[in-house]
Amino acid sequence: MTRKFKRITECYTDLKYVFDPLPAGEYIVQKTSKQGGNFVLHCTQSSSVKYLRQVWQNDRQGAIATMFAADKDGTLYQFFEEDYWAYASAMGAGYDKQAIQCEMANKAFLKYTGGRYYWMAGGKWVIYDDGMPFKSAQPWQGYQFWDPYPPEQVETVAKLTAYILYNHGIPLEFHADYRYERAVAQKKGVVQHSNLSLQRCDPGPAFPFAEYEKKARAYFLELCNKHGFPIYG
Repeated sequence: MTRKFKRITECYTDLKYVFDPLPAGEYIVQKTSKQGGNFVLHCTQSSSVKYLRQVWQNDRQGAIATMFAADKDGTLYQFFEEDYWAYASAMGAGYDKQAIQCEMANKAFLKYTGGRYYWMAGGKWVIYDDGMPFKSAQPWQGYQFWDPYPPEQVETVAKLTAYILYNHGIPLEFHADYRYERAVAQKKGVVQHSNLSLQRCDPGPAFPFAEYEKKARAYFLELCNKHGFPIYG
């Protein structure tokens, strides 16, 4: 299919948006179709995504990056054009070529000890002072406390999801269970990084998936009503 838009800001003019392109070699300059593919949600295990481009540029690991990243205040960063791709899912080139992926700033799992919460920063436990954490009904991956996702961030990711699915013909399907499931690797639509690997825990139980999905579906319908239903083929 031929996509209607080059930039998400053509659809959402009020979006806080930064195009912060990675240098050559940090993504794959190869045009690939994402139609019928995936949108993959990640989290950074950090306090912000402002420095992701710098981190990826300096890590000497080559073309490992996500196309988008959403900060806690709702600012959306884009690191390369939508036609191209990079490794990010740990599922290999075949998967990543047909996927668009997004990091979200989040400190991920927390531990509670001595009356304080701590998060893992740079391999060390650091005091967590961002307010009340999210408590999951049951421990997962060994942890029960998690860094919450602010409404502004969820709103931006919902808009991005609607835009990407509409613009690229990715199925309007959502896999809400964050646990690993081998079969999800064969499914299309919106998936979570932890669906794809037992070694991943992102975006985690604190991500309000039901609320996010409801918003994303509503924004998708708005795009259809305003710009016409997408024709795939």
